[in-house]
Amino acid sequence: MEAHRCRFIEFKGAIISSISIKEKQDKNDDSNPTTAAVGLSNGDIQLWINYQVTQWSHTQTIHGSSPGLTSVVWVKDRLFSAGFNGSITEWDLHTLQPSYFPYEEADTLVTGNTGLPPVWCLSVCNAQKAEDSMDIDEQVDAYIAAGCEDGGVRVFAVSKDKPIHLIKTARRSAGRILSVAWRPDGTELACGSASGIVNVWNTRTWKNEEYFQVEVLNVGGSKLKPVWAIAYLPDGTIITGDYRGTITLWDRQTITVLQSFTLHVQDVLALSVSQDGTKIYATGVDSKMIILGKQQEGFVQIGNFRPAQNDIKAIGLSREWLLFGGADGHLYTSSAEPNQKFTRQDIFANARNCFQFVREHNLLVARFYHAREIEVWKLGKRGQKVDLKKIDQGEPVELMENARQIVRIVPQSGSIIYTRMSPDGRYIAYSDAQQFRLLHFREGIETPKRIKKIPEIAASRFVFTLDGKTLLLATLNGDIQVWDVEDANDIRVKKSFTFNEGEEKSIAAEIALHANEQTLAVVTHRRNSLLLVNLKTFKIERVSMRNHITSMRWIDNTLVMVRLNNQLLMYSLGEKRFTPWISNDYQERVLSEHPFFSTPKSPIIGIAEGPSPNKFILYSSSHFIVVNMKQQETIKMYEDFRPMIFLQFAGEQVIVVERPLNELIASQTSVVYRRKVFSKKEGAGKLLPVPNISEPQFATGIGYRLHNQQENMSEDAAWVRIQSNTFRNWANSRLQPRSLEIKDLHRDLGTGVLLINLAEELTKDKMPKYAPTPKMRSQYLDNMNICLNFLKGKGLKLVNIDIVDNNHKIILGLLWSLIQKYQIAAPPATAAGTTAPPSDAGDNARSARRELLLWLQKTVPSANINNFGSDWLSGEAIIKLIGALVPGSTPSGYEQWSPLQRSQWASSYAHREMSIPPVLSPEDFVDSNVDEQSVMTYVAQYKQFVPKTPVEPTPPPREPTPPPPEPVLPPAPTHEQSPTAWWQPTPVNIESFYHLPFSMRSWRNTYLCADEKGKLRLADEADHWEQWRLVRGSQPGLYYLKSWKGTYLCGDANGTPRQAPKPDIWEEWSIYQIKPGKYGLLSYHSTHLSVDDKGKPKIVPHQTMREEWELFFSSTQAFKVSPFVPPAR
Repeated sequence: MEAHRCRFIEFKGAIISSISIKEKQDKNDDSNPTTAAVGLSNGDIQLWINYQVTQWSHTQTIHGSSPGLTSVVWVKDRLFSAGFNGSITEWDLHTLQPSYFPYEEADTLVTGNTGLPPVWCLSVCNAQKAEDSMDIDEQVDAYIAAGCEDGGVRVFAVSKDKPIHLIKTARRSAGRILSVAWRPDGTELACGSASGIVNVWNTRTWKNEEYFQVEVLNVGGSKLKPVWAIAYLPDGTIITGDYRGTITLWDRQTITVLQSFTLHVQDVLALSVSQDGTKIYATGVDSKMIILGKQQEGFVQIGNFRPAQNDIKAIGLSREWLLFGGADGHLYTSSAEPNQKFTRQDIFANARNCFQFVREHNLLVARFYHAREIEVWKLGKRGQKVDLKKIDQGEPVELMENARQIVRIVPQSGSIIYTRMSPDGRYIAYSDAQQFRLLHFREGIETPKRIKKIPEIAASRFVFTLDGKTLLLATLNGDIQVWDVEDANDIRVKKSFTFNEGEEKSIAAEIALHANEQTLAVVTHRRNSLLLVNLKTFKIERVSMRNHITSMRWIDNTLVMVRLNNQLLMYSLGEKRFTPWISNDYQERVLSEHPFFSTPKSPIIGIAEGPSPNKFILYSSSHFIVVNMKQQETIKMYEDFRPMIFLQFAGEQVIVVERPLNELIASQTSVVYRRKVFSKKEGAGKLLPVPNISEPQFATGIGYRLHNQQENMSEDAAWVRIQSNTFRNWANSRLQPRSLEIKDLHRDLGTGVLLINLAEELTKDKMPKYAPTPKMRSQYLDNMNICLNFLKGKGLKLVNIDIVDNNHKIILGLLWSLIQKYQIAAPPATAAGTTAPPSDAGDNARSARRELLLWLQKTVPSANINNFGSDWLSGEAIIKLIGALVPGSTPSGYEQWSPLQRSQWASSYAHREMSIPPVLSPEDFVDSNVDEQSVMTYVAQYKQFVPKTPVEPTPPPREPTPPPPEPVLPPAPTHEQSPTAWWQPTPVNIESFYHLPFSMRSWRNTYLCADEKGKLRLADEADHWEQWRLVRGSQPGLYYLKSWKGTYLCGDANGTPRQAPKPDIWEEWSIYQIKPGKYGLLSYHSTHLSVDDKGKPKIVPHQTMREEWELFFSSTQAFKVSPFVPPAR
């Protein structure tokens, strides 16, 4: 069996920005359970239900039209959302579309604008509580207050069977409104702003009765002192959570501080108060959940826990449940009682229907809901077959062809609902809430072309037939459409019919096509009905169900469905009824007792074809089982792959998409605090850290391991001391040209300054601007982010928080990653004293070790070196290595020396005669506790040693030759020429320089600069901001000029150059020589890049001296001109 374990898919959850809970009204009514709306930053809303006493499950996703969702609220059974797009939207929970058009404020309410400003927060007040204070004539169910970007608060009325409408607009305050809360009796409305101001409004008079500011701290001169969260107690006490990490209780009558709790390290982002007002829940950037309880003397802390490593941005609270989530995308659930265990819901369950494997073309299609994009990957091929056990044991397998991404689709519209590729690989289809799109792959061309002449519809689910000639769609209007797609130039709708009953509208939640392609199974959102559509007669058979179906698949003539609680339903097409699995006794005995079904650790993600026709596979992120439809046999749970987000058998191979938790954590934002877990090690006299996912072998992504997990991991272990000293000495040897030194490896790197200097020395490239003398933790984190993002661009993927917090193992892992890439993986130096750039082997510890070992065996065959441990302890191998590199240097009689004497001589000679620093001390070199990484670090330096060569006598100087005549300047193009005339000058072929950064100096000795505001200007000196790179254009000889910030130089026809976010034909340039060392840049419009008398860049139609530019590349090679023959354009 051949297994493809795909870990290149960067799947992750979207940030949770808001949570709102609708409680179950009748405990005996299971049709209307407690439901939580979880708003995501990408604009989607997930609906979770509490289907059992202790379990929550994700049932539906509402796909938003734009990112930036900030708040979701329930008004009875109606759901509303708002965000930065300037609208408040009500959602139909059956069609998962807007119930009414999103509200847009009239021009008369916001002068000079149409639509609402960006909305930061929403708060709901029950109309019954506010009816005495709000002077409204109509019957209203509730009021919604919206805090906006412009500092104003808008109040909307929610009436039955009507869209919301604006009734009040509160006066604008200083700074955007970040938080808003109603007093429980509806008489007041309080809001917190970004400037630290809290305003209290009387809802009868709409006068600003109170105005106060939270305590202002010195935060680096910033004017932002945000009040992120605000709430009321039943007695009118105001609670604020602010940027200081402080929870403050304010007396409503005197506006004085009753109590203040600074229990958070950084900002408090969310507050919630229990309905009886006896408990306060607060959380924020430090991911700590604080619970305050009311006692006779006031509120005191009664509970705290830290469930996550990243920011927690949202809290949802009901009578029984506490839900929260944030930057890591996980939803956490817990009892509302303090000090209860919490459950982290499986984020990978959201990956349902996100992947598809096209067997015929070996393609993997992935939909990323957090980033709103689609990727198509061509899987790799291996030269030999290896069974799963050997693969799982880490045996290296040589690939004939690596996996590669062939298509990446980033739609410019809303969130992608669904995507599928045809089995023949000709089409890829996807749909958002506005429009369905069909792309066609032409033969021999991997870039698909969008088919524009198709009906303007949107679809929730669709499927291709096996021959790829027919497409079946379930539209968002509740229709089934049959499309003929055999001819890409003639797409036709063959049949269209509705599956809705009367006025009850719904959409398809799941869809499955029978193998005979005559029956289509559809499960709807409304009532969860099962529809069986006969594609010959187009008749619909309706089967009533009361179960939420998460996955379904045809297995032979049986439709297998998975319910929320991991239980199975099977519907026989032949018998037209639900059937038990084999026998009632076996089903009762197996399904009710098997842990995969009875006590699931994670929900079932999908159903896959089995290795034989009678078998199918059920898989979750942690396990999978193989079910035999025909025989009674013991069901075994497999854990070969985890965490899984997709699994499929395809003949003799199995396709598995894995997303290890360490990679998921490394891809997330920086954290303020990382939890340390300690346990009492048996037989030890102190507490030792338990290895977990924050260990370096996971966090760095480079494969670094700190000895065996069972060994002593304490900092006083001998191998840790040796490795620390070696890595520190190596780093200091690289920092020596800058006169910098690391004295304490565990503390000196925390500010990021020394690490930035080390990275610049290793890469020979300049870092973006950073804080050279940081004073605060936030500056440490900023420096570390700058450095590690820079290294990520060089091929290293690292995390930063544990470096700032002086985590010993993470720091060693980081330095080891740098040593591998820039020391061990570097090829041997040539006689000229230069080395090539590091090879790709630096990205893999095993290949770097192997290459170094092969070099040693080739250089010193007599030493018989097979490892970096015992073969070096005698000291003979290092002496033989020096003798091979420097003939005649081997000392006589060294065989009678002790290992320490040999090591001391080798270290002294290499330092004195070969300029190799002794990063590993002679004593540690022959210590039995020395680790392989330390030995490899020291020995790898010998690869860069260049033997001295005799200096040849300098020949006598020759007579000076007269300079060559000035070359004739080729005629410059003019704006009157045809579009192809701009090829007439002799362009310069600079293909060998396309990857090097360079600067462009004008005739005024100034340099072209792309500033951070998106404008072009001229700078007096060339720095990082003035660096450009060449990117190949659509044809040879055409280039895009890419700035340091990723924008492209564009030569508009209106006379002003600018920065463009994306390259197109309008950003293509041709570079031609004017005279030696002087070059011109010609745009698509046959215009030239120039500098006027005032020193500003401009576009001119004619070429003069002011259009001459000097190019300075970051290379020791000369900028040479080679002849170039332009192709036909």
